[in-house]
Amino acid sequence: MKTRILSLLLALALLCTVLPQFTLSARAEEVYSGACGEHLTWSFDPGTGTLTIAGSGAMCDYIYGFFSDYCYSDIPWDSYRSEILHVVLPAGLTYIGSSAFYGCTGLTQLTLPAGLTRIGWNAFEGCTGLTQITLPAGLAGIDSSAFKGCTGLTAFSVASDNPNFSSNAGVVFNKEGSELVLYPCGRTGAYTVPAGVTSIGGGAFEDCTGLTQLTLPDALTEIGEYAFYGCTGLTQLKFPAGLTEIGEWAFAACIGLTQLSLPDGLTEIGKFAFSGCIGLTQITLPDALTRIGGSAFGYCTGLTQLTFPDGLTYIGDGAFSDCTGLTQITFPDGLTAIGWHAFYECTGLTDVVIPASVTEIGGHAFGYWCDADDGNYKPIASFIIYGYKETAAQTYAQENGFRFIPLDPQSGFADVKPKHYYYNAMLWALERGITSGTSRVTFSPNDTCTRGQVMTFLYAAKGKPEADWSNNPFVDVKKSKYYYKPVLWANQNGITNGVDDTHFQPNGGCTRAQVVTFLWALSGKPNPKAGSNPFKDVKKSNWYYQAVLWAYQNGITSGVDATHFGPNQTCTRGQVVTFLYALLGKK
Repeated sequence: MKTRILSLLLALALLCTVLPQFTLSARAEEVYSGACGEHLTWSFDPGTGTLTIAGSGAMCDYIYGFFSDYCYSDIPWDSYRSEILHVVLPAGLTYIGSSAFYGCTGLTQLTLPAGLTRIGWNAFEGCTGLTQITLPAGLAGIDSSAFKGCTGLTAFSVASDNPNFSSNAGVVFNKEGSELVLYPCGRTGAYTVPAGVTSIGGGAFEDCTGLTQLTLPDALTEIGEYAFYGCTGLTQLKFPAGLTEIGEWAFAACIGLTQLSLPDGLTEIGKFAFSGCIGLTQITLPDALTRIGGSAFGYCTGLTQLTFPDGLTYIGDGAFSDCTGLTQITFPDGLTAIGWHAFYECTGLTDVVIPASVTEIGGHAFGYWCDADDGNYKPIASFIIYGYKETAAQTYAQENGFRFIPLDPQSGFADVKPKHYYYNAMLWALERGITSGTSRVTFSPNDTCTRGQVMTFLYAAKGKPEADWSNNPFVDVKKSKYYYKPVLWANQNGITNGVDDTHFQPNGGCTRAQVVTFLWALSGKPNPKAGSNPFKDVKKSNWYYQAVLWAYQNGITSGVDATHFGPNQTCTRGQVVTFLYALLGKK
């Protein structure tokens, strides 16, 4: 609808810069009458402050110089807005144009004619003096934001013979009661939407800054455009499970919201839906989500990390632009398109990992900020793009001069290659959930493998069995640590006794002797076959003697050379998964 342009411009003011209010016309030549529709005229009496509309039919829409469905003019009585105390509307009026009485703060009473069928966008926006409104019998439609900012209104009433709307405790619903249309913004505090409501209409609660708590019904499936725009007092929201649609700008500028958990059935988030929610620090996106609309979370500066659901395929233009707090984003493998400016001005991001499924990346999608001094795009210093060769990620990096680090096609890591001895073992461990790497893009095969990590590998390889989690003899193994359950399970099953009775030393490097001893114990401590010992550094008196010979005889390790095992050398992560693969993966 063309008349939505005004509302979009006004809302955009929050996100970019404050747009000036409508310029008062110069009054060098006073004009107190004229046309305001094809068959409507207006006249203003400055002595009484009365604006009289005469004639019949539809009033013009007023978009302040932009095109509209009916007219191309500014509000003809714009320069007298602050002086209007009374408005007289004719019986034959059928439509009140968009923004017609915007900002008439002196208007305190208004009678809408019985034949009126529709009220346009922003028609009475900012009429703070209005205290009562009765919707007439013929009214069939109310466009979004019609009574936006009417903070003096505490209740609406509806003519008893109106076939389209009803009033419940001053709140306007459609006649069937399934759609909530208007909530009087003069009311404050908590509000519970009635149980039967399935839809909340566009602009229903717009700019209701006094609304502090909202309870939504289980039956709700749709929230319309601008429905809660500017409800700055809202701090928490619980969405019903059946909600499937959140309209454009629905919760934009709700700066009090801190956390969002969107319902499971939601498949798409509308444009600007949560734009400017600067208090948001955490959002949980549903698995069913496939599309995030343009600027849906633009200027949500409190967000720091984002993990997108597996089903997401599209991130719209500017969807997370100016989210300056973001430091990490995780894209799903099925993502296909990242829009223009999607993460523009996200200056906290130093790198992104782009899946091979992405075929489209819009201009300045990430890696750029805007220099306020000259207005030019500037690249974020040392920005890195991780991705796959011959994909959109590589093309974007090359075209924009960013460093591109290719990922291994099978593992997704940047620090492994098929030629490495541990490669197949690593893939096996990844596929079975034994390890997930040290970061999104690294396996760190040459890093020292700690005792806590080894126990975690073994525990996962055995299917994460149950144990007595309350029986913990180790003072250095805390319940909050990732290795807590693995260490307790291993201790209770005779795989390890720790470095002494009360310490496990989980962060200490695991030696080669310790690793094979753990694997030997995991296998039931079988006796090695009779035969010679090839290793000069493994003596019969060593506590690891039987474990090393068993491991050698079963092809788990061949030593560091033909005559040395290197029992005291610390194991790398690549070596440990290779040992484990030799024991369990090749059977």
